[in-house]
Amino acid sequence: TTWLIRIAKNSRDSAYQNLVRSVQSTINSVEQAYWDLVYSLQNLEVKRESLRIAQELNRITKIKIDVGSLAPIDIVQTEVGIATAEQDIITAEGMIGDAQDRLKRQLNFVTPDIVGVPVLPTDQLSTDRVKIDLEPSTQSALATRPEILATAYQVATDLVRYQYYQN
Repeated sequence: TTWLIRIAKNSRDSAYQNLVRSVQSTINSVEQAYWDLVYSLQNLEVKRESLRIAQELNRITKIKIDVGSLAPIDIVQTEVGIATAEQDIITAEGMIGDAQDRLKRQLNFVTPDIVGVPVLPTDQLSTDRVKIDLEPSTQSALATRPEILATAYQVATDLVRYQYYQN
């Protein structure tokens, strides 16, 4: 006589796990947008350093041409390097704007007074290696992942229905 109540409880618990998964997905999207912005800002710094190196190489090449150790045509290659570096900087600046816009959309910054304010992250990218023990991680995922738990509730509901109809 309680089969419908047990099905309703399983449905409720499954829906809760779906909500948890939705929240996790939203948090993951915001975090990804944030780290994309951090990457874009650091990428711009690398591109600026590349421009400084290209300009220094151009300066050295001009000196070598003045001294006579290089042909005047060799300056063209360094000028191409400078132009390419400047183009890369423009592209990197555009990527920063795009990353900021994505992060603002994720955070629902839609009012006009907030939209124009730049977002400046406080973290830096790190390249530390993380060691993951596969077996405990797999067991933890199977025990706590909301989509797996939601599926388990749906299986339990199907089992209750099966038992009811078998009876």
